Amino acid sequence: MSRFFKSILILTFFINNFSFANNIYEEIEQNKIYDSHIWKSLLHINSDKPYINSKDFLFSFDDFSLKNELLKNIEQIKNNKLYPCKFPARYLWLTTKFPELKELKQENIECKEFNEYLEKTNADSIDLIFVSENIKNPSSMMGHIFFKINGFYDGKERENAISFFTILNHLNIPILAYESIIKGMNGYFILSPYQTQIFNYVNKEERNIWEYKLNLTAEQQKLIYYHFWELKDIDITYYFTNFNCATIIDNMLSISSEDYYSEPISFWLTPKDVVKRANKFKLIQLSNTLPSLEWSLYMINENLDKKKMERLKSQIDDKNINSIRFSIENNNLSKLEIEFIRNYTKYLYIKKGILEYQDYKNIINLLNKDDLDFIDYSNYKNPINTQYSKQLSIGYLQKDKENFTKLGLLLAGNTLYDDNRNYFSENSLQIGNIEILANKSEVFLNKIDFYDMRSYLPINSILTDLSSEFAISYYNKFNNLYINNSLLIKGGLGLSNKLSADTFLYYLANLEIYIDKSYIYPVIKPKLGLNIYEILDMKTVLEYEYEYNLRKVDYSFHKLSLNQSINIDNNHRFDLNLKIMKNNKRENKIYSFVYNYFF
Repeated sequence: MSRFFKSILILTFFINNFSFANNIYEEIEQNKIYDSHIWKSLLHINSDKPYINSKDFLFSFDDFSLKNELLKNIEQIKNNKLYPCKFPARYLWLTTKFPELKELKQENIECKEFNEYLEKTNADSIDLIFVSENIKNPSSMMGHIFFKINGFYDGKERENAISFFTILNHLNIPILAYESIIKGMNGYFILSPYQTQIFNYVNKEERNIWEYKLNLTAEQQKLIYYHFWELKDIDITYYFTNFNCATIIDNMLSISSEDYYSEPISFWLTPKDVVKRANKFKLIQLSNTLPSLEWSLYMINENLDKKKMERLKSQIDDKNINSIRFSIENNNLSKLEIEFIRNYTKYLYIKKGILEYQDYKNIINLLNKDDLDFIDYSNYKNPINTQYSKQLSIGYLQKDKENFTKLGLLLAGNTLYDDNRNYFSENSLQIGNIEILANKSEVFLNKIDFYDMRSYLPINSILTDLSSEFAISYYNKFNNLYINNSLLIKGGLGLSNKLSADTFLYYLANLEIYIDKSYIYPVIKPKLGLNIYEILDMKTVLEYEYEYNLRKVDYSFHKLSLNQSINIDNNHRFDLNLKIMKNNKRENKIYSFVYNYFF
């Protein structure tokens, strides 16, 4: 070939490449492709800053911007033949936006590991999975959320869980709070067999599983599916409040629409918030529930006639197989009664270990007929129907004829005054509950509940779990007749009874320790409480406590609290509250009227 023709070919190559690049860059500038919600979602962007700030994840790490990162990724497609293997979701989206980028692939690149992932998972659909709280286990109170990949491999159905989590190596609360909120902890993004996780959650941790079938287009599903692969080897920092399992899942769901991505996210997104957001933007098609044995038995106890339940319980306890068989074969049992037999039998065998395997098998085999369906729990206490987990409050408070403005902020959780009928039982979890009071002369911090958990599990003829309370708080002297500003550590155990469908009675023996600058005050505080749900979504909470101070008996007093809640909807509530503290020497009365906004 002559020099002339070689020169022409080289010149043509540079002209074509220049024209090709120029066309792409023009389109990027004109249409601001880098502002796409999909691009931001794939980069996990919040307020134009990346949640995942890693050199392995961002090519423009040293000079990050959405535009720079987009241009750097296009350069990688042009120059790095392994780019599609490491970032398949980005490659899929960019080559959809710029089809000419596919032409840069000079040779067939075999992404061996990625193709193996596709082959073994073979995603047919993706579900959103919510693991409910176990209110007997404080570490689970926020719940957990992850994805499930449904597919086929070797002709068999395969279900895999894709989950983001961290590992707690110790239980030193101050250090743990610093590491999980400020410093950050190592985050792990893993693929594991779904059934293994489900078994542990349901049978070992006594937590319910809610499976939500997602309404995604084929392209959206593929982007999320491919994006899982992009995160597997990335160094990700886990923060309990601002980048946790809920945050990373929500980032991926925001691929679905500009509206989803653009809606402001309040500080500290919780797993339940993600479920509610997905439902709000119509991403949830169907739901299915995999209940724990204890939860199922509580549900049945609430809905099954007590005499029928006692009769069936007696038959199973006595291993009266013939009576059970006769009732089933003659269709004498309702679905709820059959469900009770199934769950109570499993409970005795799996949990209590007091039923022999052969007796267990004999009873379960009676229930394996095709016409004996399982009950659908999906509409019973669905997390979608709960209130949001953050509250902002403002109101009026009067103490000893002195008037105050009351301001409050609950960063995460729920209170006893909320409508808790879609929870496992009456309970309260408050993480970062701050209360400020102000009058004409001063503004002061009244209290902080760093962590306040209350679990009132009703006992019945089958389950007799203890109710419990535990809290770490700071209290201003405003809240007590005698004790100065102090740190409060509280714990207690007791029992609860469900007197009717809408009435709960609980009684606990609590031990409280107040620590101020000068003294430590150990206090015994028995408590009696009554919660009543009323018409028009109102709720009454009445509590009586006797505070017996072991250090100074004269400091002991009676305490009565009455709160009337008026729930307008899932976002708004009003509270009328009266508190009386009294002993032989002094008496305080506090009245308040408060508006609460859930978000």
